This record gives sequence, structure tokens and C-alpha cells, in this order.
Amino acid sequence: MTSPQGTNIQSISRAMAILNYVAEHANSSLSEISEAVNLGRSTTHNMLRTLKAGGYIYQAENGAPYSIGFQIFNIARLAEHNNSLTDIALPDMTMLNKKYNESVNLCVILDGALTYINTVESTHDIRITSYVGKRNPIHTTAAGKMLLSAESDEDIDEFLKNTTLTAMTPLTITDPERFKAVLKRIRDQGYALDEGEFIESIWCASAPIISGSGKTIAAVSMSFPAGRINSFNKDLVIQDVMECAASISEKLPSAAVENT
Repeated sequence: MTSPQGTNIQSISRAMAILNYVAEHANSSLSEISEAVNLGRSTTHNMLRTLKAGGYIYQAENGAPYSIGFQIFNIARLAEHNNSLTDIALPDMTMLNKKYNESVNLCVILDGALTYINTVESTHDIRITSYVGKRNPIHTTAAGKMLLSAESDEDIDEFLKNTTLTAMTPLTITDPERFKAVLKRIRDQGYALDEGEFIESIWCASAPIISGSGKTIAAVSMSFPAGRINSFNKDLVIQDVMECAASISEKLPSAAVENT
């Protein structure tokens, strides 16, 4: 007879097998995972449901493929060493935050969504609130567009083929050809804006963090309520965001960049 402790260890082993497989095979179906880990569909489904509830597995909707969830990313972030991107970026992000007292975010694209990996919040009563692990649509956000613009034309076409440009506000770009033209302009100018495309009352600027090999690995963004951005020169705000991103890029050791 299997002891309770043995059952618990077996469950943990099965969960680790599922997580390891999904980490290496994003967008896997229930059948594929079940076969790969040599478990019945019912057992696999129950374990996936538990992992999904804890944020370790991500599934957009019932019946959709499975990917690694944001909680794994959070755990990985906590385990990063002192030369990590988040640690190196924080001083520059804090300086930018102190200059404007507005929310500054560090973002990457993870599992098909813009994902926040660090944030320095404004102290204003009315402010844009973010948190590590927060996920937003790529096409509606300044950082999302910044990061997507750095991808190849083929990857952008693939993104548009598999993504509906859902309107979040009347200002959201929903036409694929117009969206591609915006990405080209972002690529040429080196920064991206969200002028009410995600939330109509928010203005946001973003710039890329670039590794020594020239690869865009993350983006910095700063968000303002629409009423407060009008108190500043937008061109100077954009310049400061770009300088923040450039300063972070210059400080990144190659080892930390490639492993972040």
C-alpha cells in the first residue's frame, strides 16, 4: 500500500514532469502532455487544472493549449543573481520615477503577452498601477509595440496571423496593415507610444533595452494619466525614457543579458 507521503512525492514528481515538458513545448495540448509524461488524460487534466489555479500553467480558455504560467516567471525572477536585468535596471528606473513621479515599468513578451518583470510606482493618489507578472495585450501597449517592432518581418506577420487586434478603446489600432506601418515607424524612431490605445485616459512612452549583440531583450515604459502628461514636454519625456533604456543597456554584462 502506498503511504500518504509516497503519494505526495509521486504527485510532485508528476507535476514537475508536466512543468518540464510544457516549458520545452509551449502551446501543448492535453493529449500531447498526457502522452509525453505517460499519464492518463484524466490524471493529467486534474494536475494541469491545479497548476493552472496556482499560476504555474497558463491556458487562455478551456480547450486551449497550455503554456508556462506567470508564477514560474515570478519564481525565476526571485532566483536571479545580482547581475540580473531587473537588478541592473532598477537604479535607472528609480531615477526616472523620481524625476516625474510617474510609474516606470520593465517589460518583456512572455507566452504571447506583454509581461511586467519590475515596476517603480508613482506616489500620486491617481496613478497607473502595475505589478510583477501583470499581463497586457501586446498590440495596445507602448512596450508591447516596442518589443514587437524589434522582431523580424516574418515574426510580425506570424503574430498578426495568430492575433486578433481587439479594440480596447476607440483609439486602438485594429487594422493589420496600419499596425505594421506603426511598427515600422517605431523601429525607425527607436521609441513607441500608447496614446490611449489600452486605456483611453493613459499616455505611455517606451524604449528598448538592447544587449551587446544588438538584440532587444526588454523595454522600459513610463505611464502618465492623460491630464498630467500635458504638464510636460512630451518630446523631453520620450528623450528621458530613451536615455533610461540606453543607460540600462550599457550596464548589462553579456552573460546576464543572454540568460535573463
